[in-house]
Amino acid sequence: MRILLTTREMGYLSGACLYTYELARELAKKHDVTVLSNWEVIGHDGEYLKRGLKGIKKISYMRGEYDVVIASQFCPKVKCPVINVVHSEYDVETPIPNCDAYIAIRPSIRYHIIKEHNIDPEKVFVVYNGVDRTRFKKAKKVKRDFKLTVVPCTIDPLREKFINHLCSLSNEKNVYAFFGDYYGAKINKTPYTLFYPAKFHIEQIISGADEVAGILLGRVNLEAESCSVPSLIYNPDTLQSEYFKCDDFDKRHNIKNVAKEILDIINNLV
Repeated sequence: MRILLTTREMGYLSGACLYTYELARELAKKHDVTVLSNWEVIGHDGEYLKRGLKGIKKISYMRGEYDVVIASQFCPKVKCPVINVVHSEYDVETPIPNCDAYIAIRPSIRYHIIKEHNIDPEKVFVVYNGVDRTRFKKAKKVKRDFKLTVVPCTIDPLREKFINHLCSLSNEKNVYAFFGDYYGAKINKTPYTLFYPAKFHIEQIISGADEVAGILLGRVNLEAESCSVPSLIYNPDTLQSEYFKCDDFDKRHNIKNVAKEILDIINNLV
């Protein structure tokens, strides 16, 4: 099958970019996969996304014909079925009109696009983010006399309240290490909050952490669970939090099973 994946950018480590990266690599094991995007590197370690897509066509403008498009954020004019993957319930991303099917990466997004954007409920499927279980795995931890919480996230206004809340919790026994590119958030740093640029090989950091924190149900929680590290999910507005729990994690989040779920949706369209 000829599959086109789209996303606006493939030059920094955002959720949509990493989603496209993981899904493209898995689908390319059995299908002809092309990724359409802007490939300019605009974030730290962003070059790893292009470098890691070996054997996958990487284009910056539309060309060729495809059997299906899996579109994140935008879709060119095509004659084949289109599945729109929606990654956020916030205004930074809205569903593409008139698609043949929609994938929400968590239930709250499905609810949002049906209620706020009048998308036909019969067209909307919840398929969670997928994780490469061979890459994100349990590792031996270094002994230390403090708790280390790793927070992989973009340092932006959406996460500003969340990040400052974690900063307020930091002390000599409770250290927070943030990994993400800076995009305008005003942060109240402390001696016990560490800030680093985004890191592609974040599995090396997550697997050695005592805990991980993120907003909503994001990729960082799944990667932590895959590494057998507990993680907190925060609401970025209310700052309420809960530990991530999933009894059928491998079935729901292993990238192999996620790709199969998406292919099942495709097979009902083409």
